[in-house]
Amino acid sequence: MRLAAAFALALAAVSAQAREPLGPSRAPDKGCAWVRLSDPALGLELFAPKCDFGFRRIYFDSSAKKRTVYQVTRDSNTAEIADPVIWVYEKKAEETPEQALKRLFISKLRASKRHDCIVKETTFRSFDGTGKRAYQIVPDEELADQASREAQGDIPEPPCGDRSESADGISYFEFHPDENPRRFVFVDAGQEEHPMFDEKSLLFLP
Repeated sequence: MRLAAAFALALAAVSAQAREPLGPSRAPDKGCAWVRLSDPALGLELFAPKCDFGFRRIYFDSSAKKRTVYQVTRDSNTAEIADPVIWVYEKKAEETPEQALKRLFISKLRASKRHDCIVKETTFRSFDGTGKRAYQIVPDEELADQASREAQGDIPEPPCGDRSESADGISYFEFHPDENPRRFVFVDAGQEEHPMFDEKSLLFLP
């Protein structure tokens, strides 16, 4: 019995160590330092920057009640502005990612758009060899052309809703089936090569 208990504890320790991020995957920007943000109630952990640019300070915070991670900015002459960057969702146990996204998002669109919006699996370099999977809700060719015409040269609104592919930045749904089979997130990664947080460090807690 003692041997079995010791073996179980060892396995639990190895499993916990495997889930724990080893550290940030890249150096912080000038004026910033990486801080580990861990919220067991929200079910996420990641490395996020804490930045002091003198006239502006930036840090990340989370709300389990709102199921959201925020990028918080404070300028010297303004109040804090909290911009959501990660939203947390759950799918049903028997659902595939595609089925969950159709149920939660595409089904809420106007009937005229439901058949023109599809779920597409996509790839990012940060996901290589990690077991993570990314998806986007995208318009079919006809709806994309229509949205482009209606924009008349401006950036078109996302034709499949605010959780769909956007021409104004990178966004996607992220699934970690090996870490948590039901939890998933929507990430607003912004317009740069990387979001401000370390996207490789995002961990789904049990």
